Amino acid sequence: MNKQKLFEELLKKKGIHVPKGPVLSRREEKGPHPVSFAQRRIWFLQQFDKESGAYNDPTALRIIGPLDISTLEKTFNEIIKRHDVFRMNFPSENGQPVQSPLENVNLKIEIEELQISGERDIQDYIREFVNRFSAEAFDIAKEPLIKARLLKIAHEDYALVVNIHHIILDGWSKGIMLRELMDLYHAFSEGKPSGLPELPIRYSDYVYWLHEWMQGKLFESQLNYWKNKLTGAPPVLELATDHPRPNIPSGKGSIQPFKLPQELFQGIKNVAREIDVTVFMLLVGAYNILLQRYSGQNDICLGTPIAGRHRVELENLIGLFVNTLVLRTKIEDDATVESLLKQVRTTALEAYQNQDMPFEKLVEELNPQRNLSITPIFQVMFSLQNAPMPPAHISGLTITPIQIDTGFAQVDLSLTMWEEENTYKGTFEYNLDLFDPQTIARMVDHFLILLEDIVADVKKQVSQLNILTKEESERILVQWNDTDA
Repeated sequence: MNKQKLFEELLKKKGIHVPKGPVLSRREEKGPHPVSFAQRRIWFLQQFDKESGAYNDPTALRIIGPLDISTLEKTFNEIIKRHDVFRMNFPSENGQPVQSPLENVNLKIEIEELQISGERDIQDYIREFVNRFSAEAFDIAKEPLIKARLLKIAHEDYALVVNIHHIILDGWSKGIMLRELMDLYHAFSEGKPSGLPELPIRYSDYVYWLHEWMQGKLFESQLNYWKNKLTGAPPVLELATDHPRPNIPSGKGSIQPFKLPQELFQGIKNVAREIDVTVFMLLVGAYNILLQRYSGQNDICLGTPIAGRHRVELENLIGLFVNTLVLRTKIEDDATVESLLKQVRTTALEAYQNQDMPFEKLVEELNPQRNLSITPIFQVMFSLQNAPMPPAHISGLTITPIQIDTGFAQVDLSLTMWEEENTYKGTFEYNLDLFDPQTIARMVDHFLILLEDIVADVKKQVSQLNILTKEESERILVQWNDTDA
């Protein structure tokens, strides 16, 4: 019995009915194939600026050791052969996108030599190389949507960038790709064939299934939930920004990295356990309080990605399955931190139960007033990354990830966090049309202080929480009140 059926049997024993939908199985259609709702949205957004790399989803790795480039190329091409989504491009038919299979996709890794003049720092050059290649645009209607470039830094020292368009890849898929990359490279370097099992379905099969599922009763039930949940929600979160919102956004963005102190990391885990919420829920609650302070609004909608892989057939398949859930939080004036976090818990659990509704379809159904400079329903996002990312390890090679700043921002403000080195690390990705770097640096300080205050006392009222640094408190309470003549 596979995991899906075992899960359904356990639900039945608890008296929970599992609705039956269309069967997810391999199809015989040769293409062109329909696109998923998420793919359609990315396709339309890409049409506004076809030369933009805003929807790239690159990965960068530092590789030290005797790398065999021909074996690496063979490995990538085997992955392309396994997953049909790498062999698709996205032309239009009657003004609508389709997935069109390409005849022959053969990845050739471009190689660049390190070229440093004067006192230029090697790390700066690597960073520039990674960001430059990551931002290169794809012609999604004509060319393969994966390419790779290798920077040869020194003898047995390389930086590898794999640039893939987001229309065929999500965060979970990166973990699958890295795992297969290591398994296949190891096998091929020893002269062995691929030991990976054949995939039961293709991404295009999933898309056919998704469109059939959208015709069922479960779709209507989930649509009704989201319509009720979002009725009366404010269309825009008006954060205090450094610049007015432009009529036509540039899409330019940057990131501000940060790391939590060790004691705060442990404190967050302890408090979450004590009041029976997940760390994700606690961080969402804290982020909402920060957004309330920066906007003056008590009704806040934020987007959060969810893997969208609750069927066993999809676990090892590369493609764009990620969906976006909307978490709406109302912060009452007299709410305590604990009561707010329990509201977030209820909202999140309800959202998980209705996670099959594609966000793009929800936008279509709600039909909010459109504005090119404002993303519909929410303008801020939060993500706590937990996609299974295996440790990068190939015998004889030392592999470490390289952080990428592509120079783009999808929304006004996006907070991403993950657990690493026994703490939480994170980045604020922000829209440069709206925010200056120093503003976001202050925001990081405020967020960390806010988390400290939350961990110190969850019985405290939200309105009493502190977000100010010592210097800011000194300025407001002492210097600005020094009114002696």
